Amino acid sequence: MKTTDPLSLLQGKNTLRDSELTSVSIAASFGMPELELKFKLTSLSDFDYVTLRFSDIDDFSITYEKDSSFLDVWDLKFLKLEDNSYYISIDPDPETLESAGCTNVKPTAEDRFFVRAKYIEGEFSVKICDYK
Repeated sequence: MKTTDPLSLLQGKNTLRDSELTSVSIAASFGMPELELKFKLTSLSDFDYVTLRFSDIDDFSITYEKDSSFLDVWDLKFLKLEDNSYYISIDPDPETLESAGCTNVKPTAEDRFFVRAKYIEGEFSVKICDYK
């Protein structure tokens, strides 16, 4: 299943929070970067995997440190901004999240591993249940 508004589907039990980042791909298209992030969602989700493809990227930063939990998404920011672009950070500044009492969640300079892009597409792998 594909959608150009994956943010609306990645809520509640289908959140990317507590998921696992399984793949990061960067490619060039007409001289501009395109970025793809693939996640394995939790067992409670309706989906096994979600692939997010970002194009018309304003900026991105992918950081990695040997002792960090690079693949585990403990918390995140996934926003549609006022200019209708999309922003995701899978290593956000923890003091700028709703869970820390922040009522106006927005991108900050302290966020790490982020993408800001005008277009996003989501591809969802729906779980197939094996009833016996």
